[in-house]
Amino acid sequence: MAYTITFRRAPTAATYELYLQKHDVPEPGENQVLVEMLAAPINPLDVLVLQDKYPVKPQNHQQDRPIPGYDGVGKVIACGDKVDGLHEGDRIIIKHHGLGTWRTHAILSAHDTLKIPNDMELGAAAILRMGIMMAYLMMETNSEAARPGDWIIMNGATSVIAHFLGQFAHARGLKVISIIRDREDAEATARLLKRHSADIVLQSHEVESTKELQNKRIMLGFDAVFGPGGSQLINCITPGGRYVSYGFLGGLGPGSAIPISQELIFIKHLTFKSFRLSAALAAMTEDEQSALCGWISIQLQKGRLTMPLLESIEWNGEVPDERMLKEAIAKASVGGLGQYKQIFRFS
Repeated sequence: MAYTITFRRAPTAATYELYLQKHDVPEPGENQVLVEMLAAPINPLDVLVLQDKYPVKPQNHQQDRPIPGYDGVGKVIACGDKVDGLHEGDRIIIKHHGLGTWRTHAILSAHDTLKIPNDMELGAAAILRMGIMMAYLMMETNSEAARPGDWIIMNGATSVIAHFLGQFAHARGLKVISIIRDREDAEATARLLKRHSADIVLQSHEVESTKELQNKRIMLGFDAVFGPGGSQLINCITPGGRYVSYGFLGGLGPGSAIPISQELIFIKHLTFKSFRLSAALAAMTEDEQSALCGWISIQLQKGRLTMPLLESIEWNGEVPDERMLKEAIAKASVGGLGQYKQIFRFS
């Protein structure tokens, strides 16, 4: 048997209802593969999808209900007659948003999958596309804005993306300023971040008053928050530097805009850019994407990249614990301080 998480938007409120549906294991069509999902993360983007706040909607459904989960790793267990380049036992990641990974089994077009090294640890493979690859490509496509010895600054610094973004910055000879939300365990959080990628860690309330940013060439700012948090980050960037927006964890409601003044554009001469993973991957061939996955796997194996702490949510037994799965998703939806990235493990 197969199990799939689906959801339904409540018709009169900004809430959603989750369902765990039991069904037969499907059969692949001639250009499709049957994938046994191995691991899938619960990302902030997934929460936005459940809340109907993300523009890319789920593409696959079970019993007319959409299937959430936009990232993950699986194993091919059957191939359609016309599938070329994939075989039973191959490990794959999902190439596009909206395909639905919170399920034990998935029928996917072979063109919607990307083969990865079979020996990559499952946790790393689960966050590979929207975590590690995203951080690498974001640094790579903006690296000309800074030179060795310069600084980057980023908010949302406890995220998986920030964890790897800081490491890729260090590999280029750049130094890293990490902004975290105000919290009681700030010292412990700062020690953890400095162990992997940060040189300076500041709580939000410290940014405007600290002297630690004085006389530093901060040439790149990476904004995962937008709104007031993004404005705070922009004000730290050195004249001639670059601001990169890649998320909106602060929300998209009233007050979420960033005012762009004549001073920022003309006097400080800042460059404003956005980064979207889908566009960055679309500019790469499949061979280039596969090569990047292989390179990342080697960096992890050799200890040149370190993994963040992850929390595994096990789909144990013949029947998954529906209450436990819903609690994990609810926990991610709250977005509390100090949470580790949660990963569904299906086997």
